[in-house]
Amino acid sequence: MNKKYSENKLIVFTRYLILFMLVSGVVVLITLPFTLNMCKKYDYNGLSKHFYPILIIIAFCGVMALLILWQLKKIFDTVISNDCFVNENVKSLNKMSIYSILISIAMFIRLLIKPTLASAAMVLTFLIASLFSRILATVFESAIAYKTENDFTI
Repeated sequence: MNKKYSENKLIVFTRYLILFMLVSGVVVLITLPFTLNMCKKYDYNGLSKHFYPILIIIAFCGVMALLILWQLKKIFDTVISNDCFVNENVKSLNKMSIYSILISIAMFIRLLIKPTLASAAMVLTFLIASLFSRILATVFESAIAYKTENDFTI
């Protein structure tokens, strides 16, 4: 039952999935102006009227999403090394909470510029992700304190 996490195929698969998402996210972010410009040609959802504000907001959210993925990668590295209850993970979870709330705020601004159902869903989704990350950071802090106390007892 005490199988190493590095041998758990689901954890290893998820780590590689995160790495793939990081790389593809960078590609999407680099090509974002061109992609949005193609949508502007067809005046998709009134994009031509608000092109630059929407481009800036989506690019900002893309950068925040990449930062979240980077923190997830760092957390998975500690899980694979069988040392997941460390302060670095608490810091990563707190950073993820900040990045998520920033995405939520940016998408709320996007709602004010050009309301869409997808933007409203993203506001709510990343607000919940921010709260979840903050709560998980608190749980990890408690687990670290318990683990440290346990280590001193032995």
